[in-house]
Amino acid sequence: MENIKITSTPYDDVFRTLLNDCSSLIIPMINEVFGEHYSGQEKITFSPNKHFLNQ
Repeated sequence: MENIKITSTPYDDVFRTLLNDCSSLIIPMINEVFGEHYSGQEKITFSPNKHFLNQ
């Protein structure tokens, strides 16, 4: 396995905080940013990836 250092930006940190601590704001953010019209009753499933694991 290669040693890859992944650096984060303040934007990454804010987005992770939104996902972890303010999950109720995810749907409104998606609606606003992408012009969608989700109701907020949809189920959100978090899946860690190789770039970020919530520890």
